[in-house]
Amino acid sequence: MKRQSQNAMTTFDVAMQYEREGNYTRAYQLFRECLPAEGIDPGDVLFHCGWCVEQIPDKANSQAVRYYNEAAEKTAMSTVKMNSLFRSGWIRMHEKQFDRAAEYFREVLEIAQRFQEWNDIYYHAMYWYAVVLETRGRFLEALEWYRTVEKYCSELNPEARYRELCCLNKIGRYEAALKVCRSFRPPPPADFSKQRYAELQESAQREEKMLEACLADDFLTDRKP
Repeated sequence: MKRQSQNAMTTFDVAMQYEREGNYTRAYQLFRECLPAEGIDPGDVLFHCGWCVEQIPDKANSQAVRYYNEAAEKTAMSTVKMNSLFRSGWIRMHEKQFDRAAEYFREVLEIAQRFQEWNDIYYHAMYWYAVVLETRGRFLEALEWYRTVEKYCSELNPEARYRELCCLNKIGRYEAALKVCRSFRPPPPADFSKQRYAELQESAQREEKMLEACLADDFLTDRKP
């Protein structure tokens, strides 16, 4: 049995190498061979099966979600559980199953809080949870989450600020929206794409000009019903 575990771990390492190289079909085959093995967290193997299936063009997303859900159930590692649920949420979000996606992302946040896992998965789940809430028209809730992302995750801060701007516009808080527009004038954070920041700055500048013109004319604040 010990030899089986050692062989399986070797197979797992080879599968990981294929995965890193982008050979997801071969990696998937090897990860499946590791499923019955001892000495490897089963959820970790199932997560990688799901990841490979997600990357293979002719595979169905539903199969990847099944792997991720099983991985979240069977793993002993909180980060694997979080990552598995995040991927399920990501897939459902892109399928426009927004309520289901919200459930997955929310579960990631709850697990992070339970195990004190303040990692990148946590902050990305928080951001996309807010996006899904915004998509469902729950703008005030989304605003709270975007602002938390801004406070604790510099990597996502500009994206969250721009989504905050969009939410403020949708609920008619135009002066607050104008203030967020002006927050894009400083240079980007060190760990943020300069190209993407330039795109956000350009969009924020357009919004700023429109808001300034409308507020100056009292168009947005003094309209009669």
